[in-house]
Amino acid sequence: MSIELLKNLDQEVHRLLIAGSKLAAGDLRLGKLQAQLRKLGEASPVFARVAQAVEMTMEVKQDSSAEKLLELAALVQSILYTQGQTETREELTTLAGSAHFHTTQTAFRRLNPVMNALLHKGQGRAEIIREAYEEGVFRDYRLLLPAITALDDAYAEIPELIESKVIPGFGADALPILKRQLRMDGGKGDARRLRLIHRILEEKGMELYMQAANEGSLEVKIAAIELLGHYAEHEGFLLEQSKERRKDVRRTALIALAKLGTARSSDRILEALASKDREFAVESAVLSTDEQLVHGLIEWAGSVFTKLKQGQMDEETLDQLNCSLKALEGRQGLDVFELLKALLTDPAFIVRGTERVQETALQLLIDLEAPDARAFAVSLKHQPHSSFLRYSFIAALRSLSPQEVYEQYGGYLKGSNKTAVKTITNILDRVAPRIARKLVNSDGDSSFELDGRWAYDCMELDEAELVCRLAHTNDKQTVSYLTAICKDESSKAFRRYYNEALLALFYIGYKEAPELLKSIYTPERVDNMYYLNYEQVLLLGMLPPSYADWLAAFTQDLGLSDSMRNRFAEIADAVRTKPTEDKDDQRGWIQWLMDKMR
Repeated sequence: MSIELLKNLDQEVHRLLIAGSKLAAGDLRLGKLQAQLRKLGEASPVFARVAQAVEMTMEVKQDSSAEKLLELAALVQSILYTQGQTETREELTTLAGSAHFHTTQTAFRRLNPVMNALLHKGQGRAEIIREAYEEGVFRDYRLLLPAITALDDAYAEIPELIESKVIPGFGADALPILKRQLRMDGGKGDARRLRLIHRILEEKGMELYMQAANEGSLEVKIAAIELLGHYAEHEGFLLEQSKERRKDVRRTALIALAKLGTARSSDRILEALASKDREFAVESAVLSTDEQLVHGLIEWAGSVFTKLKQGQMDEETLDQLNCSLKALEGRQGLDVFELLKALLTDPAFIVRGTERVQETALQLLIDLEAPDARAFAVSLKHQPHSSFLRYSFIAALRSLSPQEVYEQYGGYLKGSNKTAVKTITNILDRVAPRIARKLVNSDGDSSFELDGRWAYDCMELDEAELVCRLAHTNDKQTVSYLTAICKDESSKAFRRYYNEALLALFYIGYKEAPELLKSIYTPERVDNMYYLNYEQVLLLGMLPPSYADWLAAFTQDLGLSDSMRNRFAEIADAVRTKPTEDKDDQRGWIQWLMDKMR
């Protein structure tokens, strides 16, 4: 009996069930199969019955076509079900990787959605896999094969999760399937398999890694070269690969050489720094642990700077100097400081056209932790270029007391140099914590403590947002400035900063802040709200418990959505029970409120 013919008929019936039974009349595909079935029916009554059912489906009237198509479908399915085979001709063996896993702990109904997420496409799969991993579902060996197959998934988040967490949980039991599925001519999934094999075998799999490095596709070859960076005995091979035609291979080989940290590796990185591969060389040099490479980089930077001083101010020379400095990122030695000091004090370096290299040098300088380096960076504020003032100010914030910083740089806000004023205010804007964060956290979200006098200077400049962040005392000048923002509804400052100004008034302890908030949050203004942002929730939560009834009542007659009305009710309930005395308790309550309102 030809089961294959019945399977083809089953597919055509399935097609018509989807397309509509009315299309079965005179269907050409069914007609071809019906002729073959009639011929087989001469020797087999079963096929004769099926051929008759097909003929009736094709010739029946449209009003009963659905009934005949369903009868045909049931007949074909029943025959296929009874004629199916489950045995195998091969010898039964224990499934590799199953020895240390329990199959009785998890019902298949729990495994099935995970398998579907691993093997099929669709939305939400990554979340299903992540939850399964966190719940320990992957301890069942039945998920091992689907998980390894999922390393080929096109959605990057899934194979990354599988490689980093799921497969390592199977340990050495995953090795047989990883090896069996590994293809030297494969893609990213096979590169992941090779890395996972290395996690299990380490140096024992050296023959496989070398085969992948020599014969593998680009992705597999790159993965193999990465792995060889752990083994100094393959330095010669990596040196050869660092000169390969394909740039991805050269980049990977240079990074692998950097991991070795040998003298020959450092020489090759320096050689690449002078070539068109200098960006790869920079990346490698930053990763290298060879101190001799640092000396080589400093010497190379000095020789390039000499060419620059001799008038060779072309783009190639500037790029070489810039890359040689970038390659020193993270180094803390005195010789690095001496190089940067020599550059930043040489008039030939501080000229038009070298701004990009200046920025690199200044960034390296302020990252140095030595006191002499910090002091030198602070002294650069006298240079006429605004970038020098910017980095000098940052260095001062990192090394001087808040009072010393203000005394040395506060004058720039009172001067006539608009560029300097903008430079200082921009950095203050970066380092001053938002008032909402200061209320929630005792030290805000900045590692820099700022002198209180900055707030008054910003009032003179009418930098409203900075004043809200820097306000610190309940004095007449501060209160006057902040309340002015809140009362002038026609001003630009009110439209942008009234929430921050109100928060600042609560922060400095202004007793009339609740009444001021009540006068601003009128039914007319609240009626136009569609949601409450972080600052607004925090601001309403700052009200004393005595305002809870007002907060709960004044929105009842407004046209707010149910979610908004519930939001106000939740805040009112929280305000009614809030602590009022201890500052630490108050801060803890604020944090609780913000977590609840997220």
